[in-house]
Amino acid sequence: MQCEADNGVGQASTGLTVHVMYPPSNIQITGPDHLLSTDDETKPNNIFTCSTDESNPAANIAWVIETSGVVETIPEHSTAVETITQGHGWKKISTLSLPSKGTEGVNVHCVVTIEAIGFSEKSDELEVDILGLPSDVSIIGPVNSFPELIYS
Repeated sequence: MQCEADNGVGQASTGLTVHVMYPPSNIQITGPDHLLSTDDETKPNNIFTCSTDESNPAANIAWVIETSGVVETIPEHSTAVETITQGHGWKKISTLSLPSKGTEGVNVHCVVTIEAIGFSEKSDELEVDILGLPSDVSIIGPVNSFPELIYS
């Protein structure tokens, strides 16, 4: 803000900067709907992304992973994070790589917080199936199903 005064004899002006704090208007989580039991965290199909719209100050993103009733919270500093200047604030993107842990499935969501304004919001939850390879493969059929071949 800038204020200027003029009384015909002289002029004066002064400025004031107002920092407006606001939360992101949207939180988005993306990732695969299944993982393969043979994959590890280096596979590109194990990538999950949580992103926020513009906020001021920048948001903090934590991940919550639930596997077989066990809940694990992964803090932002343990993920790949990108902070992008946008408008008068910042957009935040956190990327997490998950190994498949030999269970039937995993539930994943992120929690976005800005302590300075008391903001905390949970993303949608992704339900991720763990797909495995068959343990045994067999072929069942009649024993003598092929005609005898005669060579001349």
